[in-house]
Amino acid sequence: DSLELVHYHMPVEQPPATASYIIFKKGNKTYAKNGTYGHIEFESTDSKTVIQNAIDNTESGIILIKKGTYEITERIALKNYITLMGEGKHATKLLVNGATGKIDGIGIHNTTGVRIANLWIDCKTYDQRATIAGSNVNDCTVYNCKLENLDEIFAVYFAGPSSPDVENEVLDKNNKLINCDIYGEYGADVLSWSYQMDSQIIGCNIYGRVALYKGKNHIFANNIIYGSPNQGMWITGNYYNLNIHDNIFRNLPNGSGIVTTNNVYGLKISANLFLDVGSTNGQAINLQNYCEAEIENNKFYKTNAKGVLIQCDGKVVLNGNTFFDCNTNNNSWYNGGAMIVIFGNKNLLIIMENNIIDSYNTNGVPLVINDNDQDPTARGIFINNAFNTTNPFYGSNHPTLGDNSYTQLSDLISNYLAQGINYNNISYTDTSMALLTEG
Repeated sequence: DSLELVHYHMPVEQPPATASYIIFKKGNKTYAKNGTYGHIEFESTDSKTVIQNAIDNTESGIILIKKGTYEITERIALKNYITLMGEGKHATKLLVNGATGKIDGIGIHNTTGVRIANLWIDCKTYDQRATIAGSNVNDCTVYNCKLENLDEIFAVYFAGPSSPDVENEVLDKNNKLINCDIYGEYGADVLSWSYQMDSQIIGCNIYGRVALYKGKNHIFANNIIYGSPNQGMWITGNYYNLNIHDNIFRNLPNGSGIVTTNNVYGLKISANLFLDVGSTNGQAINLQNYCEAEIENNKFYKTNAKGVLIQCDGKVVLNGNTFFDCNTNNNSWYNGGAMIVIFGNKNLLIIMENNIIDSYNTNGVPLVINDNDQDPTARGIFINNAFNTTNPFYGSNHPTLGDNSYTQLSDLISNYLAQGINYNNISYTDTSMALLTEG
């Protein structure tokens, strides 16, 4: 045998360990080498058995899986303070193929301090379930992984504690998903993030819908969300302090970019790009029920119908946004505005200032105010906005223009967009992953 295959009874000198166990393949067998002593402790033609034995015999430490493809026939179960890592998300592949039925790739239930990094977890080839699934999980980080499934709803599933309580902060805490590529052919909730607190999803390419259900203090930043047949992001259940910034929502043809359906407090949506979003009657942002929101410095470009639909109670501030070429489907006024405000009988305050609106196509209008014969001037403040029409409002009872301006905005818009992202230079590397390149 080579030095790599030295077995437990054979003495060998090793440099200081960087991993508790090193997993590698040779021929049709998988081996687990002790990272401290260099001995082979476990070997089998079943990769899952070898990996699980290494995990079970490590109190805390790193399990390093060398590059190659490892077929997994049963779910791998992690435990506290274990790091499971490969040599790259295109180098080390866990090919999940349940021996007795559909399985999850990696289970992280009832764990603290787990790390999963540099792996490709493929639940797609053999039509399995979630790549990573867990409940009662705290201080978990998933980093630089490619996570794929086919027709199950969740490619990644963080379920929260068994008896959650948002208001009393009985939630899973400090979980992070960073620099991952997440793909779900089914297209619904490819990423389910439920009952989480102080959590982060950062720098991910996500093909499918993100579902955020009941949580607190969450950051969703620098991600690309695309390809979902439904919404890009669905926020439901009571949510507190949600910061959505510097993301791209693109190519969501049959739904909306961001939708809230319950009570959301402290929602901030800033510096995002919404491009080619919304069905014939869809919108980039749809606020429902009750919402306290700040929508700032976003770019709405080629939304198919509405830019922002506000039909909630609460307070919504729109500041410094640019609406350009909305209503590409050329809908009638009600379905074809840059922003639609439905006051109705709602307890709603709108503050709209410093926005640039040049975006409604032939039959639409910049702002639709459906006031239900109530006076929106008592609940709407519109200051220092720039429109490309002298009559930006639709409705018999709408706010006065005040200090807003009318100007020909084509040159202003062109210059403004040129300072940012080249929208035509966002491309796809394959059918599941997106790549953003700067213009």
